[in-house]
Amino acid sequence: MNEIRCAVCNTSNPAGSVYCGSCGTQIGFEAGGDAETRRLSLQLSQLRREIEDIVGRIDRLQSELASRAEQTAPVAQPDERVAAEPENPEIEEPEQEGPTEPSEPVEPVSEPEPEPVMAASGTDEPESRTVYIQGRPFEVPAQQQPVGEPGELRLPLPSMPAVDWERVLGQNWLAIIGALTLALGIGFFLKLSIDNNWIGDTGRILLGLGTGATLLGLGEFTKRRAPIWSQAVTAGGAATIYMSIYASYVLYELIRPDAAFYALGGVVWLAGILAVRYDSRVIGFLGIIGAFIAPLLLGPELPDVRLVLPYIAVVDLGILGVASVRNWRWFTISGWIGSYGLFAAGYAQYPETDPLLFQAGLTAIFLIFVGATTLFHIKWKRVPGSLDMALVAVNATAFFALTTLVLADAYFDWLWAIAAAMAVMYGLIALVAYTRPGAPPQVAMITLPIALIFLTVAVPLGLTGVWLTTAWAAQGAILIWSGFVLRRAPMRGFGLGVLALSAVYLLSFPPEVDAANFSIFVNDRFGVYAFVIAAVYVAAYLYRRNRDSTHELERETTSLLMAVASGLTLVALSLEAIFYYGFGPSNVIHWEVRQSAMTLLLLSLTWMWALYAVGLLVVGLVLDKPLARWGGLGLLTVALVKLLLIDTFFALPDADTYVPGFNPHFITYAMVLAPTAFVAHAFRRRIAASAKDLREVFRALVAALHVLAVWGLSLEAIHYFDSQTLTGAMSRQDALDGLYIALTVIWVLYGAALLTVGLARGMMLARWGGMVLVGLAFAKLIVFDSFAIVPNVETYVVAVNPKFMAFVIAAAPIAAIGYVYRDVIRKLEEQEVRAFRILLAATNGLVVWALTVETVHFFLMREERLDINQAQAILLTLTVIWALYGAALVAVGLWKNLALARWGGLGLLGLSVAKIVLLDTFSLLP
Repeated sequence: MNEIRCAVCNTSNPAGSVYCGSCGTQIGFEAGGDAETRRLSLQLSQLRREIEDIVGRIDRLQSELASRAEQTAPVAQPDERVAAEPENPEIEEPEQEGPTEPSEPVEPVSEPEPEPVMAASGTDEPESRTVYIQGRPFEVPAQQQPVGEPGELRLPLPSMPAVDWERVLGQNWLAIIGALTLALGIGFFLKLSIDNNWIGDTGRILLGLGTGATLLGLGEFTKRRAPIWSQAVTAGGAATIYMSIYASYVLYELIRPDAAFYALGGVVWLAGILAVRYDSRVIGFLGIIGAFIAPLLLGPELPDVRLVLPYIAVVDLGILGVASVRNWRWFTISGWIGSYGLFAAGYAQYPETDPLLFQAGLTAIFLIFVGATTLFHIKWKRVPGSLDMALVAVNATAFFALTTLVLADAYFDWLWAIAAAMAVMYGLIALVAYTRPGAPPQVAMITLPIALIFLTVAVPLGLTGVWLTTAWAAQGAILIWSGFVLRRAPMRGFGLGVLALSAVYLLSFPPEVDAANFSIFVNDRFGVYAFVIAAVYVAAYLYRRNRDSTHELERETTSLLMAVASGLTLVALSLEAIFYYGFGPSNVIHWEVRQSAMTLLLLSLTWMWALYAVGLLVVGLVLDKPLARWGGLGLLTVALVKLLLIDTFFALPDADTYVPGFNPHFITYAMVLAPTAFVAHAFRRRIAASAKDLREVFRALVAALHVLAVWGLSLEAIHYFDSQTLTGAMSRQDALDGLYIALTVIWVLYGAALLTVGLARGMMLARWGGMVLVGLAFAKLIVFDSFAIVPNVETYVVAVNPKFMAFVIAAAPIAAIGYVYRDVIRKLEEQEVRAFRILLAATNGLVVWALTVETVHFFLMREERLDINQAQAILLTLTVIWALYGAALVAVGLWKNLALARWGGLGLLGLSVAKIVLLDTFSLLP
């Protein structure tokens, strides 16, 4: 049975042992160990696979040689297979830079599987083969040799024996506890001797130093025979010397402060050197304990803080020295807890001390532990564990929290500089870790976010208002760019968060602007908005340019950033309009100009929103961006609703400056409707090929545009006649009569235009819209205008007056449409054909009604001028007119074979005959 020799005490141990039976040093690895053990196991697995390949190739070569020997030999001889044993089979571990720590797992090298090796007939198979891995032999049974079917090459994992807890506890931890008890006992003995004055001052110190030196010598003497015990005794000796030197100055003032300082430093470094020399966590850990309990054991209160702070710094420098060559996590953590705890105790004990002195000591502690938590991993290229990375973050957090506590009262204005310096320092550490060949990227992954966090903290501490917002925006864009360069999604996410923070802060706390001295687009607030918007657009461009390298969760980031930038742009422009027209917080607008300014402001916001919405629509249609399309449609809807429901009633025109067609209201309607109609027309094919919901929305939008256009023209007519009344150019009645006629004409002409476009371009919605609008105009003209408009006797001219001309304008285009598009109308669906027939019938009825009303007005005007009763003339004239029109309809119906015209003419002739019989005859009686 092979043996394993301990590297510490050189004692032979049975193969498979985990701990040395003499000194307790770990010489093997147990299952379920720590992370480093598992990583080494992975490396061993790779080495086993490589050994299997080598063994298989050797066996294959031996088999080929044996086969050739059988073929060439004159007499068949049994094949003597001899297991090849290398003279020095131990597999050397590759040389590593730095201390002997378990290395990172190595990716297995893909090798071709060895061919099966067939045992020659009559050969003697070896019972086993010994394989050495890192100095440890492993026996491979013969049945597991590479003989047989392909793929059966196997090398069993070595069996790991159970942990010998008795040996571990007896030789390791009990030794540690004993050494710690020894150090504490010495400390309490010194305390008791001080209280009872058993020994003089110098004697106490010499006793402590002698005891510590004796323990150090005893540890060195027993180093090879009992290494674990020697480590514990050495640690106790170092702790005893700590307390003795500290007490010699603090309690007895036997030595000068600088001498005590250098002596403490020497002991700290001595303990560190011994810990590294023995490769012993015990010495390092107990040295830490002794170092930090000394100030607490040797006096009822902490001494002067001016001595405590350098003392902590000296101890921490020793920790840094050890941590730079040994990755002893609990050693570093213990030192960190002791350092910050002792500092906090000193600060609480001496609150009146100069805060700069405390800050200097705190900074020294912080910087030392920055090196202790990062230097080892960068220098020796070792991957930090989760505990290491957590300690890096906790160290930074604790330092800044204590810094804020120390400096908040007297030096708060300098906190931003400290945060910025921390950001720069951690950024440089991340840069070094990223650029150093072989350095683990985990160091950069933890230090870079810390740098970004402190940079974000430094911005609000050092900047306010304008600069704060712009700095955050710039930082967010730079972080996103850096995230793409370094291929770090968390960095990009952090940049998005900072960018969002700048936008929220800008909307919540906009920069102040002096409204009294406001200059549009040349002010601090608009400049900040422009900067933030530019940063958001830059971020969107970066995400779009690098869309192939983003994660799935970042796919829609470009659209989201574009939406945010668009919203901020709209807010910025709206605020500029508000301040430009004098509605800023510091403005006091005189009442006589307030209404005019409010009108211009409302209309400006409307056309601004509408034009921006049209721009979004164009972008969404050209680049096929659904978010831009829906955003443009939503914003355009808001602008149209505002124009219809708010601007109509609150944006009142100025009668003195009103010019038809050249006033803010009409121009606003034109700026809203014209570009929207152009977009709907220019992209009609793309809209038709899009999803059904988008097509329906655009149809509704087009219908809304036509309604708004009719509304705008009607409102323009209302404003015109109102201004005529207010300026005295027209009487109230003349203005009302003109308004009624103008509205009717506008509706009829617009409806006729819709009918024409609908018939010519095959647009059913336009046809129905035109028919409905013409029907409304006809109804208004017959039911309302006929009775509300009273002609003026002095200005009335038969057939040449506004009312009759309105009837003519209403009927003529519909009749012309019916004649020109008669063939098209016949091909429409039945419902539309029926509707057109009704509309044409209504047009003929409107003509008859217009002739009737004009006849009545003619004779009434004649009666009023001549003072002669014209009732009989009216009745007879109407009968003639109705009969002639009916006859004309019958004739046209017979000529064009139009049944509806014939039936209408017959009905009108029948009505004329009935009127003669029932009414006209009796009116002629005297």
